[in-house]
Amino acid sequence: MAEQLIGKIQTNLGFPVLHKVDAATGDVPKDLKVVGNNAVAQAGIPSVLCGFYDYLGDEESFKKILDPAESDRILDSLFNGRKKEFIRAVSEYAGSADDASVQKELEHLAAESARVIEGIWKEKLSFADLKEYFGQQRHDILSYLPSAIRIGKLLRHDNLDDSTNKMEGPLSSLMHKMEQGFNQP
Repeated sequence: MAEQLIGKIQTNLGFPVLHKVDAATGDVPKDLKVVGNNAVAQAGIPSVLCGFYDYLGDEESFKKILDPAESDRILDSLFNGRKKEFIRAVSEYAGSADDASVQKELEHLAAESARVIEGIWKEKLSFADLKEYFGQQRHDILSYLPSAIRIGKLLRHDNLDDSTNKMEGPLSSLMHKMEQGFNQP
């Protein structure tokens, strides 16, 4: 399997290991519950990656969003007018009343995500290869995403909030592999 995108970003930013969410509860198991900036990372990294995945439809737009000069506008672009809702959802998940500091942290991890994705694209050479890579990463990304964020609603793709995306096991793994073929961005 391709290198785990979530792990690479989490490591680069110095956050502790993120946890997969329980498909039944839609959240990190209670004994592994994260708080503060670690909760921002737990919710933010997979959410931002879902935004990038959703943005893969147009190569020129994708190039533009990866431009370092655009780093302060990444969240605006990814969440298309719903940036404040996204920040509020992550703030609530992290138990923070300070949306401004959560926004700053999310912008930082979005910029790092863009840098990592751009590096992967340079390695993969073609936009089609990058799309395929993201398709391979989709299930992994969704398995770390707390359902409290409601990323499907924010990105206007309700199927992203479906808990079956987070299920694991032999049958689920087979279904996720089949899904990759049908859900290429």
